Amino acid sequence: MNKKIIALAFVIIGFFFNSSSQLGKLKGFIGKKDTTKIQEPKEDTPKKEGGGFGAGLINKALSKVSKAAFAVGAGATGLITSTDDLTTVAFAPGLMQNLHPREVQEIGQDFFNGWEPGGTGIIIMFASKEGIKITKINGEVKIDGVKANTTPLGIYSSFAKGNQPKKVEIITKSGQNSSFTIHPPTQKVKLLSINGQTKNAVLDMNKDVVLEFAEMPEDTKTPIMVQLTGNTIGIKTLYTVGWFAPKTKIVIPPAMFRNMYGAESNIGFEGCYLQVSRSKSEKASQVSGIIAEIEYGTMINDGMFVNVPNKPNFNKGIEAKGKEGEVNYVVNKKIAASSVNFGSMKNLGVLAFAAKGSTSYYDSKTKYVIGGGYETTSKMATFPQFSNEVWDNILAKLYLQITDILAKEFNVNVVDVEKITNLAIYKTARSYDTPETNTKSEFFVNYKNTKSLNGLRPFAEMGSSLEHKVMEEANVNSLLKLTLNLKMSFEGSVASMTPSLDFEILGPVVGSMYPTNYLSGSVTGEGYPIKNKAKIDANTLENNVLGLNSLTASFKKAMKDIKAKEKANGDYDIEWAAINQ
Repeated sequence: MNKKIIALAFVIIGFFFNSSSQLGKLKGFIGKKDTTKIQEPKEDTPKKEGGGFGAGLINKALSKVSKAAFAVGAGATGLITSTDDLTTVAFAPGLMQNLHPREVQEIGQDFFNGWEPGGTGIIIMFASKEGIKITKINGEVKIDGVKANTTPLGIYSSFAKGNQPKKVEIITKSGQNSSFTIHPPTQKVKLLSINGQTKNAVLDMNKDVVLEFAEMPEDTKTPIMVQLTGNTIGIKTLYTVGWFAPKTKIVIPPAMFRNMYGAESNIGFEGCYLQVSRSKSEKASQVSGIIAEIEYGTMINDGMFVNVPNKPNFNKGIEAKGKEGEVNYVVNKKIAASSVNFGSMKNLGVLAFAAKGSTSYYDSKTKYVIGGGYETTSKMATFPQFSNEVWDNILAKLYLQITDILAKEFNVNVVDVEKITNLAIYKTARSYDTPETNTKSEFFVNYKNTKSLNGLRPFAEMGSSLEHKVMEEANVNSLLKLTLNLKMSFEGSVASMTPSLDFEILGPVVGSMYPTNYLSGSVTGEGYPIKNKAKIDANTLENNVLGLNSLTASFKKAMKDIKAKEKANGDYDIEWAAINQ
């Protein structure tokens, strides 16, 4: 089982524990009638600390609404399926230890039945190997001999006191079975103080915040994740501040609070809880049955209630937008938590580099004519088919220009493309985009054995993905994906072909599950009029239709622009200096 499946387990768990994933969906569901029968956990007597009675009721009500709404929506779109064949799914078990107090009143406590403060939670998801589907098991899933709880989304869970190993058993109606034992985390984290205070510390997000921990001698690599609870539209949930090397003392600069994952300007921090966690993947023991090897994720938590007197002005990311000649560009850089500073870019590989487009256009419309009868109008245009050799030559020139610009603008070493394409993991990678083709109606040509990896992948292949495994094996920390697109369209009765460069530079995964990038954007040229029976040869294609030199000149200006805006912003260098300390 790949580590990316384990990472996906925590991504799915985080779906309910982090606002950036859930709030957009919940906003649309609030107020809809709940027709799904949900077994609610036993009501606990709420306490004033950490949000009070009202917050608990709101979270519980919204938890019920979200359960029903997610289930109905997922079922209608085919997101949830079922199977009795364990070979068709990827296992994604996760174990969380030292769960936060019930007084935190975070929505995830009610989404999964049986929350056990200070105890251990096990969450298991089965992801289809062949689609965007979460899979329920036709049969039983047991943990320590007891049938696991299930959510309408097909996620299995169990909560218990203590930190003992847990035996998981899966038995399908077809007779297949799998059993394995998962163990508590080997890593440790114990928060001693916040800004020197051991209880109800004051946390000013506009100043440095110092966290002190007990010794962590057993593991010097597993990072510490820091999260804060926040309230939006009545929902309390965890927002990720960032990751830090496991030291007994870490300093969180204000820039990291300004760039919290999912934070919005209207978020509130009443009854706030700061949680620290460490997670890693482990191999299950005592594995038997149809699956030979199973990995699982572990997470150990600790935390403290804090008083937050104010909040920062949250960063919204930056955009560079402009024009070079007649060619437009727009480049985006996400918030600093998701987008690595350019100064960290050391070695760059080219992951995907292709040309694609449609060369045939037809549209027909029929309308009723006053006085009786119907009138049909049609638009049709064609563009000449060029050989793969022509496209290979264009891509070779474009590759040299683009990589030269990136090397000079970001002072980065560009590794040979063959270093990426010759990796065993790359050779066996599946591309879920359009297959390579070159016909009279469309073309898709890749440069030097690169593959397009832009298609929608099965859940089982998300998380810590192929791209980031390639980074590890090729010893690079950035990967370029670029497509030269040709799009045919009509303006009135005149057909034109418009070229564009669509690109993204990927960054490493942080915290074992959060992908990053450096930038993404596009450069769009002028539309080239397609005249009936006009001759277009290879030179005309390169210099007039594509305007290759104009596209790259605009790309160069776009890189200078976004680099200057990152420097002016300042948060990116601060954030990544703290992460890499």
